[in-house]
Amino acid sequence: MAALASLIIFLEQGYTIRSESGNQTLTPSKVGKRLIFDLHTHETKSRPAKFATLTPGEVRRLSSIWEWGIVFIGVRGQEYVIEDLQAIEQAIRSGQLHTLYDVSPNNI
Repeated sequence: MAALASLIIFLEQGYTIRSESGNQTLTPSKVGKRLIFDLHTHETKSRPAKFATLTPGEVRRLSSIWEWGIVFIGVRGQEYVIEDLQAIEQAIRSGQLHTLYDVSPNNI
């Protein structure tokens, strides 16, 4: 399991991260040369979806009760999340597909 703070380095490298609960997703993007992060809080029966654009500093100040993980892409195109730091690093080393600025690397 990975705390949000331990995944910021991956987020800054372009990886999309998602909370263990599946309720929130942080996706990096660029505005000019500036890196920003889109926080999407997913809709539930009792809460509408919310969107926010955050700076790197604001992301570092976020607190979350949930563990977070990196969003990877399976062989059939389905998304899945790896939350263990060693497993994340292994997946990256082995070249597993992942979302990059919310786009599959095959489409870049």
